[in-house]
Amino acid sequence: AGFWEIISLLLKSAYNVKMLPIVICIDDEAHNNETIERLLRKKYQIITTTLPVEGLELIKKHQPALIISD
Repeated sequence: AGFWEIISLLLKSAYNVKMLPIVICIDDEAHNNETIERLLRKKYQIITTTLPVEGLELIKKHQPALIISD
């Protein structure tokens, strides 16, 4: 692939990610985060953490459409 084709693919990829609603999943069990990410990643941009304090920072930064926490 040529330079401009690669740039075009990168831009399309970045555009698609930004257009997906953001879901933040905060769970101290990493496997729960991984399961939720696998289930939702086709329709949502998933951000996960196992740390509650980091979760609060992610919420402030990204303003998600949905927050999943235990």
